[in-house]
Amino acid sequence: MKKTEKFKANSYTLPVIFLSIIILAILSSFRIRMIEDAKSRVEESYRLETSDISQLYSRNIYAMEKIANLLATEILEEEDLFDDSCIENIAVAKRATNVNNIYIVNDNYAAIDANGQTYVNINEDKKLSSIFSAKGTEGRFIKGGKGINYLYLSRAIASKNQNRGYIIIEYVPNIMETLLNNPKYSSSNTFALVSADGDVIESAGNKSYLCEVGTNMIDKAQNVIYVDGSYNAFRQAIVDCRTGSQQTVYGDQGNYIFYSPIDNCKASVVMLVDTKDVERSFSVVSKNIRTMTMEIGIAIIAFIIIFAGIALLNKAKYNVETEDLQNKADTDLLTDLYNKVATERMIKEYLQGDGKNSVSMLFVLDVDDFKKINDTRGHAFGDQVLAQFGHQIRSWFRVNDILGRIGGDEFMIFIKDVKDPELIRHEGSRIMQFFEGFNVGEYTKYSPTASVGGAVYPTDAEDFDSLYKAADKAVYKSKKDGKNRVSFYADLNKVEKDAVIEKKED
Repeated sequence: MKKTEKFKANSYTLPVIFLSIIILAILSSFRIRMIEDAKSRVEESYRLETSDISQLYSRNIYAMEKIANLLATEILEEEDLFDDSCIENIAVAKRATNVNNIYIVNDNYAAIDANGQTYVNINEDKKLSSIFSAKGTEGRFIKGGKGINYLYLSRAIASKNQNRGYIIIEYVPNIMETLLNNPKYSSSNTFALVSADGDVIESAGNKSYLCEVGTNMIDKAQNVIYVDGSYNAFRQAIVDCRTGSQQTVYGDQGNYIFYSPIDNCKASVVMLVDTKDVERSFSVVSKNIRTMTMEIGIAIIAFIIIFAGIALLNKAKYNVETEDLQNKADTDLLTDLYNKVATERMIKEYLQGDGKNSVSMLFVLDVDDFKKINDTRGHAFGDQVLAQFGHQIRSWFRVNDILGRIGGDEFMIFIKDVKDPELIRHEGSRIMQFFEGFNVGEYTKYSPTASVGGAVYPTDAEDFDSLYKAADKAVYKSKKDGKNRVSFYADLNKVEKDAVIEKKED
């Protein structure tokens, strides 16, 4: 008795210890993931801040797009693009906004601006050639006189069939000048507007080697050490105007660089944050996570020690009982094969799941003259025939094939995943070979035969019900032709198939 109690104590203790180790491992992994997630959230907050600033520029550009679209629509109606009314329109638009200038450009690149100044060929300045676009609007920063970077926004003056010219809006952004008036943005960070060419157009906040106005950030970035990523990745992100971040070191200064593109403009907002500030924010969050996970771990371990043994035993008992009940519910007690409900359910589940795109076979089998067996030899012998058939036929097929008794003397054999079409006929022959050696009876041997019908999925039918009817039709053919044979639905003529085909068309 004592040995038994000791064994029980050990059987409780080991699962508790094992589960405790698992829980601790999970908590440790959870803490690591939470800390990593916290770091991501801290970094994401800076990305969102950078994105907020880029949206400020995007809203300004969007407003200019609306003005350019309105001007292009109005001027398109005029026969002469340089008509006085057109010039007045762009002059009014210039006075109503904070843009530097507005130009009307015809299809020969002659131009006139809001001040009335004319240009024979504005496209002679090769720097401006990139702003002309036949579709929609596009903004691009171009360095002008005195090293000033102007944003040029172009909008085609075009109908469906003709491009008559362009509206060009010239603009110098000054958002950075007012940025730090907002307490949301810390002056300890560095903010910069950078063109896709790498030119630093304007900046605010803490001074930085990378963000000096009038210099090229891409060129300077070659001298920076990258903790993660690379110079090429950074350069390509600025050129392609992508969202992203990288950690860098220059001299004794470590920074996280966050960048976010401006909509419809070949430029990005770049924000540099001191690595120490990022780590400080991260340290506060990670400390709270460590405390929380430790408290959770202690509570869970205590709960496991008290209840784990009972829970494990109850679960084991429940699983055994559930599996036993399911097996009993699915099994035909006489033949030890699946019963009708289980057979049909499993075949339908297979055809709707793993076997949906593969070839399968269904055989329906009726024992010949079974009523005569019962009448002449008795129902007990009839039951013996069915029981022996069920116990022996199982070994002729694969473990994953489905065999079931679906009626008194009717059986169903479902063969999954037939990879070789040649096996279709072969499997039918194997069933008949089984009956050649199938004998029942202890003293006087009786050799039952069967009429078998076969159908192939998806060739003969595309669902279980139609497949069963097709195989059953083939069974009828076997009986009609003299029994003790196998017939395939594919061999039936059109008249014989009509009843099954009708189901498929429905």
